[in-house]
Amino acid sequence: ELARRLVPGPDGAVAWLVGLVAAVGLFASVLVHELGHAVTARLYGVRTLEIRLWFLGGVAQFKDIPRRRGAEALVALAGPVTSLALGALLWLALPAARGSTATTVLAYLAVTNVGLALFNLLPAIPLDGGRVLRSVLALAMPRLRATNVAVAVSAALAALMGFYGVVTGQLFLIVLAFFVYEAGRSEAQAAFLEHALAGLTSEDLMTPQ
Repeated sequence: ELARRLVPGPDGAVAWLVGLVAAVGLFASVLVHELGHAVTARLYGVRTLEIRLWFLGGVAQFKDIPRRRGAEALVALAGPVTSLALGALLWLALPAARGSTATTVLAYLAVTNVGLALFNLLPAIPLDGGRVLRSVLALAMPRLRATNVAVAVSAALAALMGFYGVVTGQLFLIVLAFFVYEAGRSEAQAAFLEHALAGLTSEDLMTPQ
């Protein structure tokens, strides 16, 4: 709709094209965000298994979590920092495209990348801010407890997000709140299993029969 108003064309053809380019640019921006995580994780010797894009954003799946103190926070912050840098570059490129249709796309992607960075800094797992929170808490308490505290904060934010979505009639916020809540529960379960099974082998858990 924004593209249709700003870039009128015969039968909306130009607006449709601008919308398509902006959508592709958005997914590319999310990919760059996740690559920021992947490259930083690689510096800590952690391999990225895959980067998956879907309608709620993207996620980089690592083979393991960086174990060095504070490393998870740095890996998590790499995504928002990358998005902020990309947004700044796109904004600086606006004068070169002034007066052309590309101005709309560049402005949209610049603002969207800044919004992506700020949203991901919310202290809710699985968002980057939630992982930063857990990493910082783990400096002063056991990792399992730090995870449980971060998950509790995530659940509270998810509840607020869901309530606001219901009040304002924004279905996307309700879906996002449900996703954050469920992802937090999964993270807590994974942390509990990791703690319970730490140092154990198959021989410790099984009998010859």
